[in-house]
Amino acid sequence: MAYSFPADVRMKMVGITTAVIADVSSTAVNLTDLIAEAGLRNDAAGDFKRMVFVAAAKDGYAVTFSWHELFNTPVGENALIVYECDGEPLSAEDGAPVLFSGADIMAAPRHVKRLARIDVQVLRPL
Repeated sequence: MAYSFPADVRMKMVGITTAVIADVSSTAVNLTDLIAEAGLRNDAAGDFKRMVFVAAAKDGYAVTFSWHELFNTPVGENALIVYECDGEPLSAEDGAPVLFSGADIMAAPRHVKRLARIDVQVLRPL
């Protein structure tokens, strides 16, 4: 089962966060707030426990987050979709919107420039 919603559809409808990323003030929406606002179906008991979120860029680059990782660890508190920097909207040339995973130990592997979509998949039990 897969659900899909464009990353930018609900950005203005959820709370925004101002964070300092790389010594600049950035305005962002928390990925977990965006997911909560979009709403997730839970067709079978425990579906959420097997959900995987795939964030994909326009060039096909993709990263994954598990439901537990986003909603039960500090990773979720620091997964931000940045769309403004120093009070100015980021442009496509700047890579907007940018998914920034700030709690990862290794810098950059889960940073996605030009975020195009976030797909949700429920993994089948083995």
